[in-house]
Amino acid sequence: MALFFISIILIMAGGVLPLLLYRSFRIMKALSIAFLSAGCLSGLVFALRHLQDGSQVISVGRPLLSVFRLSLTVDPLSAFFLLPIFLISPLAALYSYHYLEKPARGLRVAVNYLFFAILTVSMALVACADTIVSFAIAWELMSLSSFFLVIFDYE
Repeated sequence: MALFFISIILIMAGGVLPLLLYRSFRIMKALSIAFLSAGCLSGLVFALRHLQDGSQVISVGRPLLSVFRLSLTVDPLSAFFLLPIFLISPLAALYSYHYLEKPARGLRVAVNYLFFAILTVSMALVACADTIVSFAIAWELMSLSSFFLVIFDYE
């Protein structure tokens, strides 16, 4: 499960770094795509290893406000659904390199990479959610980030 969390951290680093480097447009995009792809690659390795292990179930959870429990479980079915998430997301990030070629809008492009990273992470969390609270939080993150991605070109 540590490799899964490393992939989540790398993907989120690929979303936060552009906010810090938005003045260096090409470096920002290249680093974002590199971190997103590295995180997705490590997540893909995690999912493939878990599918090879067979019926092994990995679960981790933390209490939230002493009432709810945030819990993630990776079983062979959720590992199967992690495969397309971690396979298609770096391809979409790579496609965005030329699609988001708007240096005058450096900060907006950086925010777009942030929401793309949040979308990728939340899709992975939806696939692994074990409790209804975990699922609802991940689902809301996914819906909000996809909304902000859609309104990128609102003019």
